[in-house]
Amino acid sequence: MDFIWNNQNIGGGKYDIQGEGMKNGFWTEPAGGFTANSQVFTNGWYKNGNKVGRWDVIFRGQQIGYGSYEILLHQGSIKIGRWIELSNGFYDDSQVTFVGEYENGKKVGQWDIFYQENQQDKEKQKMQRLWWRNLCIIGGLRVIENWKMD
Repeated sequence: MDFIWNNQNIGGGKYDIQGEGMKNGFWTEPAGGFTANSQVFTNGWYKNGNKVGRWDVIFRGQQIGYGSYEILLHQGSIKIGRWIELSNGFYDDSQVTFVGEYENGKKVGQWDIFYQENQQDKEKQKMQRLWWRNLCIIGGLRVIENWKMD
């Protein structure tokens, strides 16, 4: 199966050959409400329809989260160990992650919350400041001395 977005293949994987509709092997899947501002993927392994082992979370080509699954008899996959998870509604201007531990599929101990600024917006702001500086010098409005980008 392939996932297509804007006429591009953005992920997919294979189902079992017995035709029972179970995912098997390596998969790349869009996470949550995949949009232009929230291009988040997860990738990892399925075994008989259950997530197993380490799964990574990718946003705009960078790994920003991860965690591991274990399969329990009659329960399916459960989360175990250290996780970096994304907040609900994660997107360009709301990059919030949660870091903590799972035991037997349940969150335990301290969980920390992190916020990452939108790097694309910071680059746009730098370019706008550079453009404005050049305009001022070329247009003769004023010369900016000791100017530097943050």
